[in-house]
Amino acid sequence: NARMIKEQLENYTNENPDRKIWIISFSKGGNDCLHFLKKHPEFSNEKIAGLSTIATPILGSNKATDHTFLKLLAKFRNIDLVKNMTEQSDLLLKELHESLKDNVRKGWFYRNHKFLPEGIFYTSLAMEAKWYESHIWMMLTKFLLQSSKRNDGVVDIDCAHFPDYFGSMNLGVLEGHHL
Repeated sequence: NARMIKEQLENYTNENPDRKIWIISFSKGGNDCLHFLKKHPEFSNEKIAGLSTIATPILGSNKATDHTFLKLLAKFRNIDLVKNMTEQSDLLLKELHESLKDNVRKGWFYRNHKFLPEGIFYTSLAMEAKWYESHIWMMLTKFLLQSSKRNDGVVDIDCAHFPDYFGSMNLGVLEGHHL
């Protein structure tokens, strides 16, 4: 995904050479942008003004990585899309889920935060929803993947904010569920 982001941003900056970009990302897209920024610091310092993440599992989300949840959901409801996702792209889902685990994300961020471009303004915004404030899928997620921490149904608030050791601005918590 970092490669696709690079292509899109290069196309934009070629057409708009005097403009700087502020990236607003949601969920895993924020992690993809962090990988992009780390891989392309010169381009980023020159062309990117800021990165704002919304409900991004910056420090991981074990709820999003529970692969058995999709299988359980497929059994609970006869949903062809979910069944196809779990049967046909099991390897892809496993790799995706592994990459979002909190121990993987926390380690990645700690090891790589010093390689992120320093000339960029970073912000993060977390979300929180009570189970009864969500639609049926998020209600089911909050019921099956319960957490003692405040969360949006997928990402815990403390994992959606940049850690204190990173120079960023955490914008707080917005009421809302992840989807």
